[in-house]
Amino acid sequence: MKTLSPFFNRIQEALTNIWRLLLGIILLIVALWILPLVTIAAIGFYFATIRKKKQNAREILQNQGATYKLIAIGIDILGNIIGGSFFNWLLLKKLPQFPFGVPGEKISTVIELNYKLDNLSEWGLNLRHDFNTIETDHCWQIYLLPGVLSKNIR
Repeated sequence: MKTLSPFFNRIQEALTNIWRLLLGIILLIVALWILPLVTIAAIGFYFATIRKKKQNAREILQNQGATYKLIAIGIDILGNIIGGSFFNWLLLKKLPQFPFGVPGEKISTVIELNYKLDNLSEWGLNLRHDFNTIETDHCWQIYLLPGVLSKNIR
């Protein structure tokens, strides 16, 4: 009976890994289903607030500009997590000290950290250039924001 034990351990480990994969897929589907509902509710709340408070256009634009920037940062962090392995393969030269895919880290921050380590591939350097063209010193400015997990490189 002892010779079957390693086999059953492997089966148990395989079933556990399959369950974790299925659970992750189910949670992702639920999150993707809930996202549009929450977005629609937020837009409705936004318009109701505008009518109730009768804010002027300047206040609305200032408040919503900050909100949309936070939404963009959230999407950036999500994209870093989802595309971590692909970004590591495409944008970095070698096994990174600061890889993509770390929860809470922004793509621009990881690009800046790996730029400082001279670990960006040609694609990575082009993406960094594109970010910095859209907003002057974008990657460096993002790196300076609070909440960057890997600030031990200067």
